[in-house]
Amino acid sequence: MHLRGRRPALAALALALFPSVAIGAGVRTDLRVVPSFFTGEYGGSGNTDLYFIPLIFTARGSRNDFRITVPYLSIKSDDLVAIIGGQVIPIGMGTTTESGLGDIVVRDDFFYLLGGNGRPWLYATARFKLPTADETRGLGSGEFDYGPGAGIIQPIGHRWSLLGEAIYMVRGDPPGLDFQNTLWVFIGGESRLSDSNRLSLYYDRRESVVPGNEEIASLILGYSHAFTETLILRSFATAGLTETAEDYGFGLGLVFREDSRRFP
Repeated sequence: MHLRGRRPALAALALALFPSVAIGAGVRTDLRVVPSFFTGEYGGSGNTDLYFIPLIFTARGSRNDFRITVPYLSIKSDDLVAIIGGQVIPIGMGTTTESGLGDIVVRDDFFYLLGGNGRPWLYATARFKLPTADETRGLGSGEFDYGPGAGIIQPIGHRWSLLGEAIYMVRGDPPGLDFQNTLWVFIGGESRLSDSNRLSLYYDRRESVVPGNEEIASLILGYSHAFTETLILRSFATAGLTETAEDYGFGLGLVFREDSRRFP
């Protein structure tokens, strides 16, 4: 499927979802910009540097958490690589230097059990990847991906919470290729150090889109600081645990949030 001519229309369709979500009564929105850098061999023979600059819009209702991510990518590699389903995949001999719009990702979480006072939060999720990246430059697959998932957030006392999530992604196959559907598992915990500071540690494990390749696993250490009700600093550092993962990565950015005092 060749989608180059449809790419601007797909991007416009995704961006058009912003106001349709945000105008609902009682919906709270935020905008996140967290520039990130990752480096490693990713199972190849040379080093790959990936710069990832996502623009993330979130709208939250009483039970729904809607998110749309519009990423800009820049890749420099000693190998010929492609970004497939958010994974760096070595595809041959050569070098890569590319940049541009990545695949837009739309996600919606529905909380069918609201937690609190020791009760868990339970949610179902749906995730869609729109093929807005240029597959001829290795920035995407040129195909739609989608998948269902579920998760749990378990409060422990007033300062701690545990999180577990699993998503099964169905991968679209470009002509002549057969990508593997993948299970993505994400588990860890968060500590509320104070009213303004939070620390988290997560284990991220994803099956490779290439059959037979080693799974991709990383540890993610995160820290956030709320300067005000509406301005939050977000940062993280990652360490790859498998040959197909990054060696390390880090990110630093801001969250601009609507003032919750506007809402009952």
